Amino acid sequence: MQRRVEDLEVKVAYLEKLIEDLDEVVRSQADAIDRLARELKELREEVVDVEDEGHQVPPHY
Repeated sequence: MQRRVEDLEVKVAYLEKLIEDLDEVVRSQADAIDRLARELKELREEVVDVEDEGHQVPPHY
């Protein structure tokens, strides 16, 4: 019986470490996604600005 309890304790410790590692990966990926979303938003705004400049009537009209 003692051996089974020890085996379960080892498994729980392993799973706790695995959960911590996975949490770190998920947080890192979430940060990367947030950063990429901000960069994409900025790039889209730049494209809109460039498109708006391209559609302006030249001053001699």
